[in-house]
Formats: sequence, C-alpha cells, structure tokens
Amino acid sequence: MTAFVPLTEYSSRELRAGIGLDGPCLMHDGTFGLFVSLRGKDGGAMPSPSELHWRRDVPTRMRVEPIHLFLRRHEDSALYLGNASFVRAGSPGRDGFKILFRLSEPLSEAFWRELVSAANAPPPPAPEEPIVALTAQSTMADRVNAMEVFVERWYAPGTADTANVDASERTEFERLPEPLRRLYRLAAKRQLFGQNRLVGADDLVVKDGKLTFYVENQGVCEWAIDPSEADPPVFVRGNAFGDPWIEEATTLSGFLIQMVIYEAVLCFAPFRATNDGVSASELRKLKRKISSLALPAWAWSKMQFFGKNGIVGFALPNTDLFQVELAARERAPFEAIEDLISDWPDLGF
Repeated sequence: MTAFVPLTEYSSRELRAGIGLDGPCLMHDGTFGLFVSLRGKDGGAMPSPSELHWRRDVPTRMRVEPIHLFLRRHEDSALYLGNASFVRAGSPGRDGFKILFRLSEPLSEAFWRELVSAANAPPPPAPEEPIVALTAQSTMADRVNAMEVFVERWYAPGTADTANVDASERTEFERLPEPLRRLYRLAAKRQLFGQNRLVGADDLVVKDGKLTFYVENQGVCEWAIDPSEADPPVFVRGNAFGDPWIEEATTLSGFLIQMVIYEAVLCFAPFRATNDGVSASELRKLKRKISSLALPAWAWSKMQFFGKNGIVGFALPNTDLFQVELAARERAPFEAIEDLISDWPDLGF
C-alpha cells in the first residue's frame, strides 16, 4: 500500500482522488480509501479510538484487503487516520453499522475525543438563512447583505483575482450600482462563477444605455442593466441579430442573489441532488420543505429559486415537468428530505 503518514492532512491533488463525498474511493495505486466525515447518519461513527462504524455497503475487496481511512474535514483535503481492516458485518438497526472497520494503530484517546466532539458540534449557520428571511418589503441593503452573508458562508476565501481587486478600487468602478460593486468585491476574493461568466471588471462598457455584466457560457444570452440607477431592473436578450432586451428581474440586488445561488448549486456544491423529470405535484411537496424565496422567478427562463433548512436550489420548466437542482454545504439537510428524493437519478450526498 502507498505509505501515507498518519494524522497528516492531504489535498485531493496529493491523493489523486475525488474526496467531495463520504464513501469508498479507488486510490491511484489500486488500493481502496474510505473517506468519512463522522457527521450525519451515514457519515460514519467512531465509538472508540480504533473502531469505525460504517452504515453503507462497500466493494467486496474492502472486506478482504486493508484500506486507507481518511477523515474529510475540508472540501479539498482529508486527514489520514491510518490503515484499517474489515472486522465484521452488522445491521444498522441492531448494531449501528453495516461494516465494522478497525484501525491497525488506534488513535490517542485525547485526539479521538477531539474528533468525536467536533463531529457532534452544532452545524454552522445555514448560508441561505438571511436570504430566506427576505420579504417583499425588504430593502436593497437587506438583499445585498443577504447576498454577502450567503457567499461568505458558502465559500472559503480563495486566491484573489488581482485584476478585479485593482479595478474595484478605481474611481470609475465606484460609479457602478452598489449591488454590482459589492458582488465584484466578493468575486475578487473567491471563485464564484463556473457555469456562466461574470464580465471582467476591465471589460464593463456601457453601450446604448446598457451595461452587460453576465454572459451565458456559450454566449446564448447576456444580462445587462442601466448603470445610472441605484438598484435597476435586469434585462436579458438572446444573441440573434435584433433580439430585444426583455426585463428579467425587477431589481439588480434580487437578481444577484439568484445568480450566486445558481452558480453555487451547479458548480460549487459539496452535496447535490438533480432530477430533470419532477412533476408539478412532486415540486409542490418539495417546496413544503424548501420554500420559494421572496424573489420573482426569472422572466425569460421562468426559473424559480427556493431555499430553507440548509438547502438552496432552483426549478426550470421542462415541457410538462421541471428540472430541479438542489445543493447543500452539509449532508444532514438532504437526509431530512431523503424520502422525497430517494429515487432521483443523480444524488450526491
């Protein structure tokens, strides 16, 4: 087996393995790793410094060969706990596990207690909490603050985009409407866009009274505002010659909230669930648990946004059905709605 150093943090790049979810992973040398978080009903549990209770099944080879046991503590890194081996199978209802693994070298009592305490600590505040609290009477300042809190809770600060940082300090940048100016400052510290493109700060140009700031990834459409207003409506148009501008959202601040949720769900979600064949009745049941946000649906695409209890998402009409995309920072919110989505074709939690 590859020689990993116990109690050392390894990045996904160093491991050459995807570590976004709990569960088995085939390592680059052909051995198996098991990534656990110790949080949530299927995240694994450590009742002692040497034992791991795993509630799901594993490939047959993991019952007969030693495995590498990793603790996921961050999105892109994992702590190596050591080599472990299958001991016996059990019943989750009776024993609390389906598979019992044992570490070849037990953890220290103090470190084991530290891991268990961290796993059982209250979850962090839900990123969408201030967005869910918005109402039709909320102000632009309320919406901008909710957007900032969501971004700060959903993303860890990453490498700054120096061009946007520099641009955001220039005098002409200050003439942008405040919601857009604040978004650019958030985007300068984190990668917020992976699906569509935020126009670079140096490329913001007013043409025929419209400032285009967001472009679909294949150039199918673009979104723009009248930058002379404090919180202007957002307009969208297709890329065909002569396509007119159509009002997409009544306020820029509300649209930006939806925009960052859309990008987070599609590109930056540790846990996800997707189904492009959700009926209207199924969507109504789902929205009893994850209610619609107090922001109008996008006018052109009819995309509606919702969020609550640690989950955000959107629904897009798909003939007589809906394409629904959901995302969360933690596994537990999805466990709470598992009965509604257990048969979805694409589950990542």
